[in-house]
Amino acid sequence: MQDVWSELPYVPEDERPLAVCLHWTFLRHVLPDSPVVEIARSFAKEHALLELADRFAHQFKAVAASKEELVHLLFDTFPKIPKRRAALEYINSMTGVYQKPIP
Repeated sequence: MQDVWSELPYVPEDERPLAVCLHWTFLRHVLPDSPVVEIARSFAKEHALLELADRFAHQFKAVAASKEELVHLLFDTFPKIPKRRAALEYINSMTGVYQKPIP
């Protein structure tokens, strides 16, 4: 994770809020005791993204059980994301079930 955060300064500025929010969410919910949390917090603060990242991480956890709600959260929070970046195909790797989205 430290490598990921060390690369964020090179992420295009318009993509940085999304990158920070996604990586912050992962850290907060999967690796909350990681020493990288402080590096991430400093970076997010430095770029005035900590409040957005905290809010996003909280909302993400609330809707994590629904792929559709996660997609809504992403597009509501980051309306400039091109809609083609959403992939709503359903793949269950345990059973091999694959379902294409309804057009």
